Amino acid sequence: MVSKRFGYVRTNLEFVSLHREDMERLVDDALARFRAKTEAADEQLSDEESAKAEKSVRIIMASRFAKAWCELRGVE
Repeated sequence: MVSKRFGYVRTNLEFVSLHREDMERLVDDALARFRAKTEAADEQLSDEESAKAEKSVRIIMASRFAKAWCELRGVE
């Protein structure tokens, strides 16, 4: 099921053009919350840890958008 959705979204440029700004905004918001929590806990992240966190958040947000996009279009 996931591979069909992944393939559909990956080849559908409309998805990217319609949702890039929304995804970027969600990623920025999620990362800001994450950074605030780590600062509040008095934790310091290395550049490598920050990069990994950002990559993970981008993947999660893209997956959420892709799932909703495919469900609207009946792609399983």
